[in-house]
Amino acid sequence: MDAQNADNPEWPAWRPTWLKLLIWLAILFAIAGCILWIAEDLALLMLVDLVAAASVVGFWWVRAPRGAVATLLMLLLGLPACIIGFWICILLEVNAIASALYAWPPPRPMFANVFRGAEMTFLPSWHGNEEINDRKGNLSWFDFADNVVLIYIDSVNAGGWIEPLRSGVRQSKLRLDDENDDGVAIIPRTRDKVIVVLSSGEMRNFALPTGQAAAFYEATRKNPNPDLRRDPGSILEPAERTRYLEFVRPAPASERDQKPPSSHSCGTN
Repeated sequence: MDAQNADNPEWPAWRPTWLKLLIWLAILFAIAGCILWIAEDLALLMLVDLVAAASVVGFWWVRAPRGAVATLLMLLLGLPACIIGFWICILLEVNAIASALYAWPPPRPMFANVFRGAEMTFLPSWHGNEEINDRKGNLSWFDFADNVVLIYIDSVNAGGWIEPLRSGVRQSKLRLDDENDDGVAIIPRTRDKVIVVLSSGEMRNFALPTGQAAAFYEATRKNPNPDLRRDPGSILEPAERTRYLEFVRPAPASERDQKPPSSHSCGTN
């Protein structure tokens, strides 16, 4: 086809063939798919797909016969068709990547128990259960797969607007104070533990029998008056329960009023 175009002055050789256009579109759609998968940026995806649609319109315009009637038909029929095709491509890309993510989900962050879609997102992602607040200044989070219960005792964040827990794949960060950006407890990933963090930033682990995290979550969620300071002791072995109750025993008023340190990184014991 390029040889014929070279002999015809009306179709210069530099103008793309249909094969070149299809290769170009495939590259653009691959880039768009990578953007959606890695960055989850729908605006950037739409921009790349818009470039693909513009490529089709430009190619059609170059190849189309000249004349007022032909130009009018292109505007009336071609542009709406390209816009519809543009949105169909976006929907197909989103559905294809969502199906791939369900088949091969990304690594699971700590305290994320369900992989699903959400109303405000186009792609599925990991979601955790909502934190449980016992209305006594204590917060809790649950990791079913790792069998981990995280308890934050005397939380200054209880009932606040800022989400105190930031979950990661290898570690999580627990914000100790809304007024102090540097007050953070670092929680490494572990298994079969009850992790307790005090408002001072002090942290301790207690061995948890297998499968107790999910069961304790259901029991706490259904309990109209939970006590996250004392209730976790019921799922521990007797020796660990004694250590746990000693650790979470309310501090004297003079110590309880102290704020967390400005910069605190906690390990596990």
